[in-house]
Amino acid sequence: MKSLRLIVIFSMFIFIAPGYANLPLPNVVPDVGPGGPLVTAMRGMNTLNNEMLQTKILRQQLAMMQQQQAMDQADQKEIYAQQNMAKTVEDKIYYCLEHNAVGHSCYWRHPRLGNRLTITPIRNVTYNGNKNCRNYRLIIQTQNEKTQVTNLACRLSRGRWVRID
Repeated sequence: MKSLRLIVIFSMFIFIAPGYANLPLPNVVPDVGPGGPLVTAMRGMNTLNNEMLQTKILRQQLAMMQQQQAMDQADQKEIYAQQNMAKTVEDKIYYCLEHNAVGHSCYWRHPRLGNRLTITPIRNVTYNGNKNCRNYRLIIQTQNEKTQVTNLACRLSRGRWVRID
């Protein structure tokens, strides 16, 4: 009697539930024609995959551009620091030539790098009629090496020193 009741209830459910009778059976392959739901779903997946790929590529390009910009800024800072360092060294040389007697050295140490600079006027000379010229020795000592050069600089009429190459 219980089994008969279950069959009747089950049969009623199948016939009463509207709209469920048109569902495809699990073994039935959906329509794959030009406008079929499977093709439409696949197109949607391809569009979604393409959009995701494009987004990923754009993010990678943005990250690369940001890295390049950071490197460019670091390069600009380094160039500025080198120019500033060269200007500082030049200023130290000209100060020493202006204020120190022959044989009396000036010393300078870079506060951040620790590089040392020794400038020593060697002798006063006349160059192309300018009596305000001096030979000087420049010793640059870094952590790895020590370099010594001898140069000539002349004071111009306005009081500015210029290195003669």
